[in-house]
Amino acid sequence: RSCSSSSTSSSNGGGGGGGMQVSQIMEFMAGEEVEKLGVAFNGSPPDAVTIKGLQNGSWGSTAGFQVGDSLLSLNGIALEELSQDDFKSALKDIRPLTFMVSRTTAAEEDDPDGGLIGIEADESVDRLGLAFNGTPPEEAVMIKAMQPGSWSESAGFVVNDEVVTLNGVALSEMPTDVFKQLLKEQRPLRFGIRRV
Repeated sequence: RSCSSSSTSSSNGGGGGGGMQVSQIMEFMAGEEVEKLGVAFNGSPPDAVTIKGLQNGSWGSTAGFQVGDSLLSLNGIALEELSQDDFKSALKDIRPLTFMVSRTTAAEEDDPDGGLIGIEADESVDRLGLAFNGTPPEEAVMIKAMQPGSWSESAGFVVNDEVVTLNGVALSEMPTDVFKQLLKEQRPLRFGIRRV
């Protein structure tokens, strides 16, 4: 249902140490079997469009949308390039229809990742599909590549992300063999990521 998602963190510019905001870009595709979307919108192109409501039991309610998501594009066409009629027609008639949305959430105050981006591989993840530059504890560990179609590609990693912690333990204090063993065998495995 959800093709991909990525996370970026940005700090509010206000004083008083305003909370972190995390923005995620997500894709959802309605296949040819989806007749009714069950999604209600606020606004219409070329103006901003956000999700106002989701019909219970509909495709929209199970696809992963959340009220407040901002719609960025339909089938790769930016909303500002669509007319109101094109938008309505696409929602009603065009399948498959790929939605790209942006979701902004406030990061939790008691951030377990200490201001880092947290990405977790749960027990269902066998192969991570990640390639790294550098090995701990002497070198910084950076994401070199994600294997196409793997868990890591859809989990939100970006090339050149720095892996700072694994399950809360700093890589600067982690022997190389422990690092390799955690990647291979430890689930759930939580990555603390610093993104430049």
